[in-house]
Amino acid sequence: MNQSTHSDDPREGHHLPTARSGAAVHGRSLSGLRTPQMRLIWSPSTSNAATVTMIEAQIIRGEWTDPDRGKVKVKDYAETWISQRPGLRPRTVDLYRWLLKKHITHSLGNVAVGKLSTAMVRQRRADLLGNGVSISVAAKAYRLLRAVLMKAAEEDHLIQRNPCRIRGAGDEQAGERPVLTVDQVLDLADRVGRRPIGNVRKLSTSSYRLRYQRNGEMRTHPETFATRGAADGALWKLGKDGRAGCTQDRRFRALVLLATFASLRWGEVGPFPLNVDTLETGS
Repeated sequence: MNQSTHSDDPREGHHLPTARSGAAVHGRSLSGLRTPQMRLIWSPSTSNAATVTMIEAQIIRGEWTDPDRGKVKVKDYAETWISQRPGLRPRTVDLYRWLLKKHITHSLGNVAVGKLSTAMVRQRRADLLGNGVSISVAAKAYRLLRAVLMKAAEEDHLIQRNPCRIRGAGDEQAGERPVLTVDQVLDLADRVGRRPIGNVRKLSTSSYRLRYQRNGEMRTHPETFATRGAADGALWKLGKDGRAGCTQDRRFRALVLLATFASLRWGEVGPFPLNVDTLETGS
């Protein structure tokens, strides 16, 4: 009489094929796995049951990744990452796409996400710096790639860990900006908005004649010029040298002084209604 026996073996019910045919867990093919653990246990002398048990344990712990999912290219995955990011401003999107096209996908775009290694990322960063890319831009590109691959590792489980593990690669170490002295600020304020008084006219000979104001009188420049640009350049040089009268829109002078001494940004001082008479009288 056949007696029905109950087995507590958790592997019961799983298909345990021979080593020649490969293994499968929950319908997933394991023949394509290339992890170090699989290379150790996947041999004709090792039980297929041990293979299944180990992979099941990795799945339960959330450590197993399907190698087929990691075949997506870095370029395609990064572009999808940018398009799916909520709340990005248009300028931020433009920056991300520029960094991706200019500094990331040039050499890493066709690499599969699952094949990307820390050594490849390190070499790409070294190439950027070697080609004259600033540390600031290289750091921005590295942080973008790190954020993209963080999602691939932690949310989409395409890779086991993020290959962007280079210490300090995402840090920007920009030098301290020079600060203008008070005299330099005042000189800049006097120069901004100044325009020399004069005009340029085209002659019948296709040359250009320059007339400029000096001491309240209009004078004609002794030379003629082949292009309008050359005549304009001569007029500005006369104004710079003090040989031609100048006008100044004093609103620009007020803008420079206000932005400097009130520590205002362009977005704050640009729309500011500047009334020169009010500024001078203090009313």
